[in-house]
Amino acid sequence: MAQYKGHHKRDEFGNVLSRAKESRKSRLKYPEKHKKWDKARRNSDAGMRAHKKYNDSEKGRLVAQNQYLQWKYGKSLGDKQTKYVQQNGMCGVCNKPLSENLDECHWDHDHATGNLRDILHPRCNIAVGFMECELRPSVLEYLKRHGNV
Repeated sequence: MAQYKGHHKRDEFGNVLSRAKESRKSRLKYPEKHKKWDKARRNSDAGMRAHKKYNDSEKGRLVAQNQYLQWKYGKSLGDKQTKYVQQNGMCGVCNKPLSENLDECHWDHDHATGNLRDILHPRCNIAVGFMECELRPSVLEYLKRHGNV
């Protein structure tokens, strides 16, 4: 049985390539041409709208948050979720329930060492930052748990 050999690009075995595979193969073969095309696309109005739409999407937001945690602390969003579960959804300082939305919870860290401590309410996190010098009893207890005092 003869294979149809229309306009579709094929791999070395004669199998028709999908658009994605065609694109990947072309990008590997002509990287400079694609860099130029990509730059033009990114700088176009349509490219900027598409980029904004992606960043505003749930997936884009989660990817950005995960990349930030990886860059800043070497941790992932999954690690933050694990820490949240370990704390039973309670703030490390005031022991009140945290929001179920992890975006609204702050991962406290030691500014001297960069070590991450607990997940806190935004206000508790700010209070810890301001009171590391003028230590109150509950903040002192929190810092002792993490070996900072």
